[in-house]
Amino acid sequence: MNSPLSPSVPSTAPYSPNADPHKQKQTKRPRQKKGEYMKKLEEENVQLKSDINMLINKITIIESQNQTLMQQLEFFKLPGMNFPPAKEQPE
Repeated sequence: MNSPLSPSVPSTAPYSPNADPHKQKQTKRPRQKKGEYMKKLEEENVQLKSDINMLINKITIIESQNQTLMQQLEFFKLPGMNFPPAKEQPE
């Protein structure tokens, strides 16, 4: 019975008990300096905060428009039409 480590099976690489035969060799990327990395993260953080504030503002505008349209719908609805009532905005 041949085991994977038996001497009768030719080996293409030296045996390492921690080696993963399915893991491909990874290429090393150049190491960034800590200061450069931190600066990049801070810039990305500022951009993300700006994007979040922009989205919050857009959501607020859309909610306000929705509330106005629902109030107009309530005001102009004809008898017999069933529309959901306008939701009150919590403040």
